Amino acid sequence: MAPDELETLQQMAAFPDEERQKEKTRAAEQARDESASGTTATTSRSPLKPRTRHRIDALYEPSDSMRNLGLTVLDWGDSPRWRTYSDEAKFLFSIGLQRFPPLREILRLAASEDANVRKLALKYFLEKFSTQYRDYTPDKFGDIAFIPAIDPNGKEFLTKHSQVFLESGCQLLGLAVIRSDLKDDAQTKLKLAKYPSGGAATSAVIRDPPTTEEKAKRLFEYLTNFLGDFDPGSLLQLKVSKIIPTTSSKLVKPCECYFKSEVQANLRSKLFTFVDFGARANTFLRTCGVRNAPTPEDLALTLIADPDEFYGLAGGPEGFKVELKYLAANFDYITPSTKQKMKRSPILLGVQRIEEKDTEKDAGVDSSDSTKDGDTVNVSYQLLRADQIVIIDDANLYAEFSDILYGAPQEDALESFYSSLGSPRLGQLVKEEYKPKGEMRDSPEAIKIRKLVLERLPLFLHRMLASQIRIRPEWMQNSRNFVVKKVGRLVLQKTLVFCGRRAVKDSEASAAAKRETLSNTLVLYIAHNIPLDLYEVANSLCKYIISTPKENDSAAFTLILSTDLATLRRRGYNVDRILNQRKIEREAAAKSAKAGGSVWPNTRTREEAIMDSILQMVDSLDDGNDSKPYTDLLKDLLFFGSGGKHPLGWMQSSSSGAGNGQPTPESDIEKRVKQAINACRPEARNRLQNREGIDFIKESRKECYCDIAGREGDLVRIGAVDNVRIYAGKDVQDPEGLLLKTKSKTIDRFISILRPLKKVYKLPDESLHIFYDLEGSTIAFNSDGALFLNLRYFESWHDTQVKQGELIKAMMAWFFTLSHEIAHNLIGSHSAEHSRFMNEISQAHLLALFDELQLVRFAHITC
Repeated sequence: MAPDELETLQQMAAFPDEERQKEKTRAAEQARDESASGTTATTSRSPLKPRTRHRIDALYEPSDSMRNLGLTVLDWGDSPRWRTYSDEAKFLFSIGLQRFPPLREILRLAASEDANVRKLALKYFLEKFSTQYRDYTPDKFGDIAFIPAIDPNGKEFLTKHSQVFLESGCQLLGLAVIRSDLKDDAQTKLKLAKYPSGGAATSAVIRDPPTTEEKAKRLFEYLTNFLGDFDPGSLLQLKVSKIIPTTSSKLVKPCECYFKSEVQANLRSKLFTFVDFGARANTFLRTCGVRNAPTPEDLALTLIADPDEFYGLAGGPEGFKVELKYLAANFDYITPSTKQKMKRSPILLGVQRIEEKDTEKDAGVDSSDSTKDGDTVNVSYQLLRADQIVIIDDANLYAEFSDILYGAPQEDALESFYSSLGSPRLGQLVKEEYKPKGEMRDSPEAIKIRKLVLERLPLFLHRMLASQIRIRPEWMQNSRNFVVKKVGRLVLQKTLVFCGRRAVKDSEASAAAKRETLSNTLVLYIAHNIPLDLYEVANSLCKYIISTPKENDSAAFTLILSTDLATLRRRGYNVDRILNQRKIEREAAAKSAKAGGSVWPNTRTREEAIMDSILQMVDSLDDGNDSKPYTDLLKDLLFFGSGGKHPLGWMQSSSSGAGNGQPTPESDIEKRVKQAINACRPEARNRLQNREGIDFIKESRKECYCDIAGREGDLVRIGAVDNVRIYAGKDVQDPEGLLLKTKSKTIDRFISILRPLKKVYKLPDESLHIFYDLEGSTIAFNSDGALFLNLRYFESWHDTQVKQGELIKAMMAWFFTLSHEIAHNLIGSHSAEHSRFMNEISQAHLLALFDELQLVRFAHITC
């Protein structure tokens, strides 16, 4: 046939289907049935429908498989029988006869309401997949529900490709799974996913969360299988969704609960939700936001949410204070926004103590204590904001105003915590005005009290840290800095303005201290009209001498002021310094009386007494062993330039010459020493390279000298301790772990030696540095003014002594080490000039050194 004839044939509805033939067959079967039964048809048979004709491409080949699928097939007849590979069949196929149903059609048949048809269609699709339907992709046919699935209740139904999965565990999510007999073909031919995507699983869990702990355990264990498929957005959704059942049948969010532990605090278990679904399930929950334990931030937010409930669950004030201490210790881990909420919330425990007579006892207070006089101290507690509570830095003030104040618990950690949240100190709120009436000049009692205070003050301060002391006894020795005045009457008016209230208290005082604004003089007033109370003397002075005085500080100072020296000695106080000073004063007075002069006729005589004390101390330090090089050097310095006479020459003039046979002016020496000290500086670099070390040669017993041993070696900064930068050599493995952890105590002891020496030399802040290496002879070096000291040599030579409380030898050794290195700020080489500069620097600071050594010795003997 010509092409145009073929095209015409294809377009013509000229091909019959088998429907008429089927009607004929049905009619013949009906007639046969009637004849066999001997009955006659009561109604006339309906005439056969007219033959329907179709275009060739609307018909399928007349095979049994096409007929069983209910498709419209070509009416071929029985003679000859249809043969797929005959020439006639090939011709019909060539002009458009359908050999098998298209992909969409077979899937439509698989979704048919006729169970038999859909069964055969799905079977045909799967059997012919590799030859006829390899182009099947789920995304093109996602709208057809043709896949047999089983829902979580076991019911079979047809569903779309995206709503059914392979693994049976998906039923825990409320999702359908493929019918079991189709699993072999489900992944390769139907191309089903094993499990849903992380996003789909998230939606399923949120939509239908588990209601029991057993279901939750199985679900969370299953979700762990594809935990990596959950994107951050899905995990965030789960974190803030109520998906975890608890024993109380309540659902909670992962971000609101924590894993159980053996050391779980009783209060925490009341405040927070703890869960445990097993190790595998907990892995999934940890990813969703469940944490091991509540953080300080969590505890703070819970406290803010309901302070009263928190207080009740804590079991009262003591349990509540335990939680406040925990927050105080971890305050740095709380976010700034939460800290602001804490400041605005009534979350802090305020304590009010009111002394009342027993007849006036208030039954509504929390607790009470009886006083010796039979009165009752009522103690009440209330949750308040930080700005409604005062920090009690003056017990007497608090006793006077306690009826209108709530104070913070008197514990250092809690006071610091309250202060961080905005609680003011009571001493800052009270304005004290002293009204002395009638000064009594040249009072022997005032002189006596001043002498008593100055004499006993070192005994009181020796056990305190340097950071706690605001005024040193040495400063108070100056008659212009500390003055005692006796007055006829002393009225103390105290005015408190706090939380919108104003209260004024007047009282008679036997003693009170005041700091003059202009002269900065500390004045102690003592009254004539009432007996002197040494507690008032101690308490008023403590406010100025100590940074944060406590009630027991005033009591301790009172005890020292009021007890005789013999009793203090029996109680362990070192009173030898006081007795020695008194002996010196008696001898000086006797000498002055004999000569007809004053006790201290001139400064030079007083310096002689001082230097005698220094020499006695040096002799007492010389044990003939390790300390001898230093005591010898101290004596050499004391007598330097004096020709072996009393060491006053270097106090009045220099031992060095100007190069022309004339003494160097003292002003030049002082200027040079000051220049060397000021040249010291902090080291800003994190790495030092190619350093030049200055080594002490420890084999020499008579003197200390040094060589310059040039060697390459890097130092790397690893941190800082108490504002002292710490460096390590490149040969040190894990320097942070070794120095900041393993050797942290050794570093602390080294710094305890260097701190007073820094004060002696008045070195600039952070100009001292510590380094550590594993080998080499470098004890210390000067890097452009930055002073570096070797921890390894301190540990080898002095650490054992310092650990036992013997600080003096170590201080002397490192005093000269620093003097040596400071001298390198003036000259780099080791020459006679360097030695001269070192001597000048040492001499200029010897008195300050001995002051520090005396303090150390005094503290050691007392302890």
